[in-house]
Amino acid sequence: MRKIIVTILLALISLMNQVAFAQYGGGNGDAASPYVISTNAHFQYLANNSSEWSSHFVLQSDLDLTGVSVNPIGDPSNPFIGNFDGDNYVISGYSLNIQSTTSPIGVFGVIGGVVSQISYAGVVQNVILHQPSITVGSGVLKIGSLAGQFDVGNITNCTVIKPTITGGNNTIGGMLGESKGLISQCAVIDALIEPFDGAPTVGGFIGHVHSAAQVYQNYVTGSIRFDANSQSPGVVVGGFLGSANANAGDNLIEDNFCIVNIVNNGVPSASAGMVVGGFIGSASNGNTFIRRCYSVGNLPTDSGFNVGGFVGDVNGVSFTSCYWDKSLNPNLFDTGDSSDGDDGAGDYYAVFGLPTSNMKQQATFTNWDFTNIWEITENVSYPNLISVGEYDCLSCIGDVQGNGSISSGDITEIILLFNNAGMPFIPNSSPLWNPCADLNFDGIISSTDLTILVGMLNAAPVPFISCP
Repeated sequence: MRKIIVTILLALISLMNQVAFAQYGGGNGDAASPYVISTNAHFQYLANNSSEWSSHFVLQSDLDLTGVSVNPIGDPSNPFIGNFDGDNYVISGYSLNIQSTTSPIGVFGVIGGVVSQISYAGVVQNVILHQPSITVGSGVLKIGSLAGQFDVGNITNCTVIKPTITGGNNTIGGMLGESKGLISQCAVIDALIEPFDGAPTVGGFIGHVHSAAQVYQNYVTGSIRFDANSQSPGVVVGGFLGSANANAGDNLIEDNFCIVNIVNNGVPSASAGMVVGGFIGSASNGNTFIRRCYSVGNLPTDSGFNVGGFVGDVNGVSFTSCYWDKSLNPNLFDTGDSSDGDDGAGDYYAVFGLPTSNMKQQATFTNWDFTNIWEITENVSYPNLISVGEYDCLSCIGDVQGNGSISSGDITEIILLFNNAGMPFIPNSSPLWNPCADLNFDGIISSTDLTILVGMLNAAPVPFISCP
């Protein structure tokens, strides 16, 4: 009898493994043999089945999810507490249109969290999202391209290219809506964030951090646009980070940067009461440490706004060797709150507003590590993060061959890049990435860059253009 029972159990286990294998491309879902995702159906099954959210996964093919119906992976009741390794494959065409929900929104809804009174970490790594689009209703909270809410775990080496987020009422970020975990070596490139009315907290990279968040070596480029006519008092916007609250442990924000324009499309009243900072909008209630970070971008200077070149409003924050480009906003101080003691000389708690020329010189950045973390092309570029990759050309934009001039040979070189990649675009995380081929600085090499290069050469009086 016991032999029969054992035989039946073994048969059931075998059947379960066969079912799991049918839903994925291989693996058994543990760390040694993660489930393989290589088709849209595999990804869709993961996204739409909460029973899968504690397993290990690895992406083994580019996915185009255009028109594919998916749900955010993880919610407050069932957070994603597994491991998802994108293996640097590209997920394109991801789209969500959710007008009403109480759950966080993103490719991942909630990463890490408490299950049966035990805290579990979630891990997401090596993910590339190309042009994800999220549209939500005005009452939706916690929205990010990669994840709406990140509670416990590790996110590393993830890139989001040309994301658009439209709508939402609060806690919105190009990468994460809200974060309490560790995120490092990630990038958001050419983001467009347009929140609805209400009182949102918006950041180009993260909307809000708290409870001992760790944010190391990340960057964001793009724009945040809002209409102050329709916004309520209390709106907080930051180029990199919307707001920080360290009420349950120190927040550590180190070696990050943003190149983000913050645009008001409306005409605010003098009592708008909006807070805007080039890097961070607002920080309060405890210990948040922001070290070796910088911001670049045009900021609104409308009456009624509380706008600072680096931080909008601050209380209980420590800054170390932080900088912002004052040439773009010459009338702003480091902080938007005049009561904070900023005299306009660039000395507010080691935050310095400097001309563009100084921002492109290594000597400017005191105690920054230009051996292991940062690199710079002297008098040409702002500092770049070595681990994340370049956001602009190192020597001469368009000189794809690197021979000191721009010619028809560079056109041929871009076409060869496309042929070798086998895809219509090349993200900056690809081994084939060449920053000098990204002529419009959007973080991908595409047919648009080829068109720009052809136009440059057609307009030149000779068949080549010499580099400076």
